[in-house]
Amino acid sequence: MADVQGRDRIALLAAAALLLGAGLSSIDFWAPDEPRYGQIAEEIRSFDHGLQGLVLLHLGGEPYTQKPPLYYWLAAGIGSISGHVTETAARLPSVLAGIATVALTFAFGRRLFPGRTAPLVAGLVLLTSFRFAHLARRAQLDVLLTACEVLALFAFWRIESTRDDAAADGPVDARLVALLHAALGAAALTKGPVGWLPLLVIAAYLAWEGRLGSLRRIVPAWALLLSVAPVCIWIAAATSLAPSGFFEEAVVANVWGRFVEASSHMRPIYYYLYQLPADFMPWTLLLPLVPFFLWQRARDAGSLPPAWRLLVVWVVVPLVLFSLSSGKRGLYLLPVFPALALMLGGAVDGWLRRYATLPALVSRGSLALGVALAGTAGTVAATGGIETSAFPGFGVSAGTAATVACITTVGILAGVLVSRSRGDAGTDPSAKPLAPLLAAAATVFALELFVFTAVYPDFDEQKSPRPVALLAAGLTEPGEAVGIFDDEGLAGGILYYGDREAAILPRPAQVADFFAEGGRYVVLERWKLPWLDPVGRFRVHARTRRDARELAIVSLEDDSQKSR
Repeated sequence: MADVQGRDRIALLAAAALLLGAGLSSIDFWAPDEPRYGQIAEEIRSFDHGLQGLVLLHLGGEPYTQKPPLYYWLAAGIGSISGHVTETAARLPSVLAGIATVALTFAFGRRLFPGRTAPLVAGLVLLTSFRFAHLARRAQLDVLLTACEVLALFAFWRIESTRDDAAADGPVDARLVALLHAALGAAALTKGPVGWLPLLVIAAYLAWEGRLGSLRRIVPAWALLLSVAPVCIWIAAATSLAPSGFFEEAVVANVWGRFVEASSHMRPIYYYLYQLPADFMPWTLLLPLVPFFLWQRARDAGSLPPAWRLLVVWVVVPLVLFSLSSGKRGLYLLPVFPALALMLGGAVDGWLRRYATLPALVSRGSLALGVALAGTAGTVAATGGIETSAFPGFGVSAGTAATVACITTVGILAGVLVSRSRGDAGTDPSAKPLAPLLAAAATVFALELFVFTAVYPDFDEQKSPRPVALLAAGLTEPGEAVGIFDDEGLAGGILYYGDREAAILPRPAQVADFFAEGGRYVVLERWKLPWLDPVGRFRVHARTRRDARELAIVSLEDDSQKSR
């Protein structure tokens, strides 16, 4: 079994490296986050701000207050190898963290459940969950945060696995405690206090077990030097180097403002009840297996096993916490994806051990969805592709649709042939009935690999800030600021691709002040130009993108300027 699982692990990690790492350099940074993160990392690498720039982050020469430095340090370190923080260098921390998260999920599955099925299914489900794979290919903090939090919980479970029931309050392995808190410290240095969320999960689990008092063994005073001290030291050092107001902006506004006052991304309290299932696609379709299996286990054994209790609180605690937060984004719950994948792996494993075959609804439903996808893609290909005015530039070409139809059809045929084969299943009795699910995972993998490497580059025209940044650079002089009206996400792109300072102008009055103080050009979405009628008449110098997403670079006409 160990040899089989070793081969599974190698194959899984090779697949993760391919899916997450292929074609990173063929896609520009996409606004709003990626250009900003790349520019911050480049300013660290270039030492534009000296050694203090390693502590006090900068964006366009101004102190950056939004996030801690770990991700940017990693991207800058990778970029220093080639002498520039390229798109690939900025994304590699996410790619490596994504591969590490898949590996940790597989290892977690081996410790939570017996046999081969659960860890393999969990790893494949996590890897091919579209939201996870998409974010793990981007310059994004949340995948690194997820890897750190999973490592912390894995270290905790290893402590639990070696616990002596006869000495529940006895000493624990200090090395595992150190690993747990080092992972928490890295998580906090990635995205702030949310990195300590695993402690709430651990506390909830221990309370469910009736051993909340054991938490003091998991959180000894010395371990806080690893989990809490690093981010506190960074905040203190950055505050001492920054202008006044940094602490209030970086800590008070970012923590209190985002959680309580919804300084950004305001959503209703039930937001994650529909967003999480949408983000976990396509495997949300199999999640109904989990509550059914849990109900059966609880009915048969009288209670849930400890492994399942950990997974339940791992999902419920973040779900409740972030639902109570006023500001919400789908990616905030990315750290629960490994738990959902492990739940699905455990449920599939338990079901196969009990019934020796997956539910007919799973196989037939997967087949029906595959046929529907292949048929729809084939129809789109036959009609020459499709594009809607609501999403200009994000249509499906005939070639793309034909490729999707072919991949899906091959996957369907492979699944049908495997399910009807009579080959030897080997020593694992679940291998044969699991084969259709593996074929479905392979099909999803192939579709996502095609989308990431062949389809995403076509979206650069509408998502990349490079074209407008280069146009703005061609109109301005080095060191001259470019105004950006009501679109803060473009600032990083103007800096990174155009090497121009960006002045954020949220309101028309600030646009008027920008021109009055000598500014010459403003970038905005063309449909917002009438909003600036009170400022004066404008001349459009350049355009990029299409339809509703069209960007324009405008200047104030001379007579309007003189009338001011």
